[in-house]
Amino acid sequence: MKKLLRYSPYNFGYLGFLGFLGFGYFHSHNLGSLLMFGLFGLFGNFFVGNVNKGVQFLGDSGRMIGEKEDERYKANSAKAGYLTLIAPVAALFLIAFGVIVGFATDELIVLLCAAGFAATPLTYSIALYYYEHR
Repeated sequence: MKKLLRYSPYNFGYLGFLGFLGFGYFHSHNLGSLLMFGLFGLFGNFFVGNVNKGVQFLGDSGRMIGEKEDERYKANSAKAGYLTLIAPVAALFLIAFGVIVGFATDELIVLLCAAGFAATPLTYSIALYYYEHR
């Protein structure tokens, strides 16, 4: 009997290590280097890969004919989505507050953008993993 693969055999979570290229800013002082910190968000693939994505249905011939998400997964995904909203909203608030008050430099604005970008998929994947395994 063949084993059915539920997920891709490739895990793109390892690309999250490219986020360390952001530390090149301290050598080159190029603002574009700070955006590399946003790649830390790819570490979320490690959590999403461990979540049960649905029930597989097999036809009469034993071949997989599709996947169907159960109600619990849909509810957990919705709860994780609501929780995920906090990360980008907090980053935008900090950027706007820093610009209005006047203490935000260009480097801080780009760094907060990268942090918000990285925190969004990480928050969703960790929250979904938590809700599925509790």
